[in-house]
Amino acid sequence: MEHCNDPQYFENRFEVRKKEIKNEAKIKTYSTQLLKTLVHIHNHNIVHCDLKFPNILLHRPTEEEKLAGKKPYIKLCDFGIAQILERNAEGKMRAVMKERSGTQQYMAPELSPVSG
Repeated sequence: MEHCNDPQYFENRFEVRKKEIKNEAKIKTYSTQLLKTLVHIHNHNIVHCDLKFPNILLHRPTEEEKLAGKKPYIKLCDFGIAQILERNAEGKMRAVMKERSGTQQYMAPELSPVSG
C-alpha cells in the first residue's frame, strides 16, 4: 500500500472528536474525490461493501509537494469484503453476496441483524 501521512483524519475528526469540517471548499474537494474514487472502482466492476470513515484515508502534501502545486487527496482502503460484479445468466451485472457483511454500525437498518 502507498504511504498515506494522515490516515485517521476522517475517523478522528468525525467519530472521535465529533467535529465537522466548516470549510466548504474542503468538503467539496473531499466529497468529489470520494465520489470519483467510487465511480472508478464501480467502472471496474468492484463494489467496496464497507465504506466508512476509517476506510477513507487522507494524504497531505509535504512542503516539497505543496511547492509543486499538490493538494491533499483521499485514498480508499480495506477492500477485504469487496465484491466483484459478474454477469448472470440474463447478462445483467450482479454481485453475489453469500452472506451479509460489513461493519454493523454502518449498515442500513434493513440489513443489520436483529438483536434480541
